[in-house]
Amino acid sequence: MRLPILLSALLTLAACAADPIAPEPLHLQAAKVGPDLQAVRAATARFSSFEQAEKGAYTFLFGGSCFSDPTEGAMGYHYVNTSLLDAVVDPLQPEAVMYEPQANGSLKLVGLEYVVPGTAWTNSEPPRLFGQDYSFGNGLYTLHVWLWQTNPNGMFTPWNPTVSCANAAAALSAEHDH
Repeated sequence: MRLPILLSALLTLAACAADPIAPEPLHLQAAKVGPDLQAVRAATARFSSFEQAEKGAYTFLFGGSCFSDPTEGAMGYHYVNTSLLDAVVDPLQPEAVMYEPQANGSLKLVGLEYVVPGTAWTNSEPPRLFGQDYSFGNGLYTLHVWLWQTNPNGMFTPWNPTVSCANAAAALSAEHDH
C-alpha cells in the first residue's frame, strides 16, 4: 500500500522539478521586492471581498470587458476608482483592482493596477513604483502587480497566463442579479 503512495509522491516531485515555469509562491515573490509589497498586500486584503471594492468607489469600466489575450493570458475585470486617476503614485491606493470571474459567478481578486493619465504626468521619466517603471500605452502609464495571483511570467508583467476569462458570462450574470 505504501509503495503506490511513495511512487505518486516521487512522480509529483519529479514533475515539479521538471516544470520550468512552475510559479514561485507569492510570499517569495513579494519578499524579494521588499516590505513595501507586504504593506500593499495588507492594505488591499479587504478587496478580496468584492463588496469592499464597491464600497471603496471602485467601479466597473471598459464596457464590461474581461481582458484576455489568446497567447499571453488574461488580466480579468478591471474596477477603477476614478477619483484616484491623477499624478499621485500611492502604493497603498491602487487606481484599479483586477478580478478573475469564477464559475459560480463570483469574482476573485487577482491583482492591482496603478494608473497615471499621461496628461497628468509632467516628469520626463515615467512613474516608478516597487523599482519598476510604468508602461505607457493608450495615453496611460500603468503598472500591473499580481499580488493576489501567482504569475509565472513575473509579478509586474501585464498579462497573467494563470488568469482566465472563461467564466466571464457567469460573473456578468451574477452582476446583473446583484
